[in-house]
Amino acid sequence: MTFLLFGCAAPTGLAPVSGVEGQLLIPDSIFASGEVTAVALIVLDRLDLDHVADHFITYSDPILPCESNIQCDSLNYFFIQLPPGAYLLLPVGLLIPPEKLVTDLDSILVDPLPYIKLPGSTEQELLAAVKSVLIREKEIKALEYIWRIDL
Repeated sequence: MTFLLFGCAAPTGLAPVSGVEGQLLIPDSIFASGEVTAVALIVLDRLDLDHVADHFITYSDPILPCESNIQCDSLNYFFIQLPPGAYLLLPVGLLIPPEKLVTDLDSILVDPLPYIKLPGSTEQELLAAVKSVLIREKEIKALEYIWRIDL
């Protein structure tokens, strides 16, 4: 009986994942005005700000500002699980509380500009802020540098 219980059980574990990880340096000055409530990375398959919803894949966990009574680091780790493919990562400042991002995502995707702050006001500045990532099968792509976010 013992042989049947343990002999027939095949070992299983977690399946390998793919995605992108790295470190973001978010200066305190981004949150100083109180306009930006959090910073997030959005993942797109193509950069077309007129039709964001058509190219939106997912977003990272929002990164909140440090509380004044807690000492924290401006360096933040991120991981976004993604299937293999080519993606663009774009940092944005949230102009709404992060919890509204989840509840109002459909409205935000239709017209994102009232809800987010883009990294730059010109197309060149925006393109300079975008990072392209190619993820191969079952690979976690690590950004080997510290990505400084300037909004």
